[in-house]
Amino acid sequence: MHGYIQEYCRFFAITCTLLSVFASSTLAASEQGVKRYTIKILRTLPHDPASFTQGLLYYDGYFYESTGLYSASTLQKIDAMTGKVVSKIPLRGVFAEGLARWDSRLIQLTWQQGVALVYDLRDATPQPQPMFQYHTEGWGLTADERSLIMSDGSSTLYFRNPETFAVERTLQVTNNGVPLRDLNELEWIDGVIYANVWHERHIVQIEPSNGMVLGVIDASPLFDALPPLDTESVLNGIAQNPITGTLFLTGKNWPVLFEVTLISQF
Repeated sequence: MHGYIQEYCRFFAITCTLLSVFASSTLAASEQGVKRYTIKILRTLPHDPASFTQGLLYYDGYFYESTGLYSASTLQKIDAMTGKVVSKIPLRGVFAEGLARWDSRLIQLTWQQGVALVYDLRDATPQPQPMFQYHTEGWGLTADERSLIMSDGSSTLYFRNPETFAVERTLQVTNNGVPLRDLNELEWIDGVIYANVWHERHIVQIEPSNGMVLGVIDASPLFDALPPLDTESVLNGIAQNPITGTLFLTGKNWPVLFEVTLISQF
């Protein structure tokens, strides 16, 4: 009997150890999972409902916005305090798309024309110059410290040389191992790529080293605050105020631009 009790105690101790290791492993896996966020609306600004927003960025107290559609594409400069359009450059013969800043230049994609337009912000009235060419569709554009980062509606992001626009590397974006398509407007924020997903009410956070989705931001509160919109008036437009850390979000033909902060759900 005594031997039986010893064996039982040994078995019990081993079982408890294994359960402890399993629990620690499960907790670690949970901690490494995709984070979830919702948003808190801090304030709203008027936004031209005729603007089919394709790209948005914040720089030096102004928003720069790329709007799309043939015969309606523009580059707009907007006062970030009032939402008032300061200047608007109409674009003919192109369907404008994503927008990014590199030093003193703005780079604006076109959808199917294969040309990126470049503006010199040092000019009082900058005019577009068709400087760069590419062979995919153009959707979203942002920049990190060394590259322009471009989406084309697939699950691939392209890291391009900001001086030549040559592709230096590509990145496959995956969510739980599954390729995530329809990546649209992009924004680089604190070492992470934020991306709208076309026709979705969420924004994803992407790890730039491996393409894994790190977080998902539920933007449903914005839609709750909007009037009824058509199916193509999708969430599209992400900018960050680097001083306050707040985000500015809007969409295609939205009458409002929102300033928000993120609320972690878990």
